[in-house]
Amino acid sequence: MKSKTNALTTISERALLVDLSISCLGTSRKDAKITRDTIERHGMKEGTGRFTKDIIDPKALDPLKKIIRAAGSEHKELTLPWANDGSRIVAAQGLSAYKEKMKVHERAYWDILLKDIKPNFPKMVAEAKANLNGGFDITQYPDYKLLDLSNPAKPRWHNSSATNQFDKKFGFAVQVSPVPTGDDFRCEMDTKTIAGLQKDYEAFAAERIQGALGSVWARLHDTVEHMLERLKSYGKPITDEDGNPTGKNSFFLDTLVSNVSDVLDLVPLLNITGDPAINKIATQMRAGLTEHSPETLRRNEFARNDTANRAEEILSKMSAFMA
Repeated sequence: MKSKTNALTTISERALLVDLSISCLGTSRKDAKITRDTIERHGMKEGTGRFTKDIIDPKALDPLKKIIRAAGSEHKELTLPWANDGSRIVAAQGLSAYKEKMKVHERAYWDILLKDIKPNFPKMVAEAKANLNGGFDITQYPDYKLLDLSNPAKPRWHNSSATNQFDKKFGFAVQVSPVPTGDDFRCEMDTKTIAGLQKDYEAFAAERIQGALGSVWARLHDTVEHMLERLKSYGKPITDEDGNPTGKNSFFLDTLVSNVSDVLDLVPLLNITGDPAINKIATQMRAGLTEHSPETLRRNEFARNDTANRAEEILSKMSAFMA
């Protein structure tokens, strides 16, 4: 069995840490004046409430937020958890694929921001001014001195290229760093303290490695288990929660097979230690569960039962590694 230090050395050679940082302008602000006025008007006790307003319509940023959610979701799909600070880990051989997919989201992010959000920001502020009335405070908007709202029909930037605070509210960045090892504790401390830090970190890292690999096994297991359940129940009557027939029969979508292929495509990114057991199971899944098309599995009972049997065998083999 490898020592924790050797395991860390292996992981530092095979994997990298990735951090995804995406920022966006917040659309809500607290209003101390309206809060104070409301408390006084209703005779409320100080501190029992506060008023929050939308300085721009939140829906105006929905296209950008949709990209942010998609990027965050794919970031989690392509990586495994590592540190509590949000850092995640990816196999070194999968880094290029990860960065390419993030680059797609980044291009979409900047495209919408620079072509739609930024040019139309003065219009958003002008609409907020009309909606908020006495609650409008121009100083709550980034680069408010560069906004020209004198013509409500055509609000504009005085000089959009000179914006600074507005630009700082947005950002999309991927940071890649090596996985540290216990030997990275090189500081001016006494030998005993450094040894203690190394031991603590090695224990932390060993736990994270096991947790990360456990996540890979869980993804594979859940995919196979779902496929098995859908194959076994196909064509059988669907009942409600009371056990009464609904008049409908169980079915499955084409994604039943493509979901298997998709999760197998992630194995090179997620198998951070190059675990041969994971690679072997992945190979068996590819050969046994994606041989037939969804349509063949629906029409051909033999193919459906054969694939279900293979799924059961694979699940049985997985149990030995997930115990």
